Amino acid sequence: MLLATVFALTSAVLHAAWNMAVKQSGDRFVDMWALYPAAGLLFLPVLVFTGPPAGAYPWLAASTVIHTLYAIVLVRAYDTGDFTLAYPIARGGGAVVASIGGILVLGDDVSPGAAVAMIIVGLGLMSLARPGASRVGMVWALLTAALIGTYSMIDASGARRSGGVSYGISIAMTTAASLGIVGVAAGRGQAMLDGVRARWRRHLVTGACSVGAYTLVLVAVRHAPLGYVTMLRESSVVLAAFGGWLMLREPFAVPRIASAGVIACGMALLVALR
Repeated sequence: MLLATVFALTSAVLHAAWNMAVKQSGDRFVDMWALYPAAGLLFLPVLVFTGPPAGAYPWLAASTVIHTLYAIVLVRAYDTGDFTLAYPIARGGGAVVASIGGILVLGDDVSPGAAVAMIIVGLGLMSLARPGASRVGMVWALLTAALIGTYSMIDASGARRSGGVSYGISIAMTTAASLGIVGVAAGRGQAMLDGVRARWRRHLVTGACSVGAYTLVLVAVRHAPLGYVTMLRESSVVLAAFGGWLMLREPFAVPRIASAGVIACGMALLVALR
């Protein structure tokens, strides 16, 4: 149990860290794109041993499209809104969308407790909408949440038809290619090359954080109940709120910490009781 606790909390820190790195970037699109090929290269040896996710290629293709849109929209959310606003909305809203989609699309059952948990998350999200908050930023964050929920449903189906680790690594590689094509088509090719040359160490770190956060959760659930691991992992929402307050000095950060705490509790209950 102790090992699972350490892994889950480390995963939360890594997830909040790579998101904050993107938020603090001078060119968010380039740094968002670059973490995908960096992650793919770092974990390519694992894919060599596990093999490709055979049997899940249609889901991999669909997930690649959604992940590409997610990366673009997340960057817009960070461009137009505070980190302490965008991150909790994206994470909390994504959990609710995934849960509702699981019920409607995948046929998952939902308990009365899980329904209450979704209401708690919703109230936490509503409490973030304070006077003076960027409405445009909230819209982009909500779109990010919708995309997170969508790719979560797709990936759940894809992972069930293949090895979860090989599927996750493959998504990083295919999204790197897809998002790279979008960047080149948008005239950002030279900026992407310049960014990799200038900040390749940063990209390796954020790529490792991104895939590492997911991998640590996979390991943690082998040593502890899923609800326990998820409860600790969702502390990333609170960590992000504290980060925005301490490091970015964002307005409304202190009350948003309380809102993030409500969202994190609701998300943990949602997984534990669904």
